[in-house]
Amino acid sequence: MSRKIDLTGKCFGRLTVIKEMRTVRKRPSQSYVYWKCLCSCGREKEITTGGLLNGHTKSCGCLQKDIFKQNRTDRITHGCSHSNNGKPSIEYMMWRSAKHRAKKKGIPFELKFPDDIVIPDYCPVLGIKLIKTNTRQAYNSPSLDRIIPKLGYVKGNIAIISVRANAIKQNASYEEIDKVAKWLKIKVTGIDKKL
Repeated sequence: MSRKIDLTGKCFGRLTVIKEMRTVRKRPSQSYVYWKCLCSCGREKEITTGGLLNGHTKSCGCLQKDIFKQNRTDRITHGCSHSNNGKPSIEYMMWRSAKHRAKKKGIPFELKFPDDIVIPDYCPVLGIKLIKTNTRQAYNSPSLDRIIPKLGYVKGNIAIISVRANAIKQNASYEEIDKVAKWLKIKVTGIDKKL
């Protein structure tokens, strides 16, 4: 007959053994001793002697959840998906929206978060200060632009510019924007001379 082990007060991972609860006999030669354990998260759980001693049970289940949550965060966002207020960061929202649009349009998407989504202080096109906000977008909010739309969201083909600059650009080609700029310059100059 094996000597009974007292695990009271011992720690196994996040678990501290409080007291022996019960013994369950499966067969005349086989029985399981259950121990009441307190997890560091505050929950109590009954665990067998074998579960504690062989290292298979280290928590009430919270350790597994924490590891899964951490791995998911590390894999997708490198821990940068949320801002200080607990809401998704602007950068993450831009990355996620771009990924969704790329899938919908059937265009390439090769951006890594957070490395490829860096919001500058000022719009590189119009020079206006960019304001990060989780609320409704304004003309000076940052937006993710595909320089050549059909090439998709790939490194070298994206820029963070203001909503205003992106609205001006929209689906226009470089040549079209240049023509509009030249036409507008002639018109504005002509009106100024008349005034």
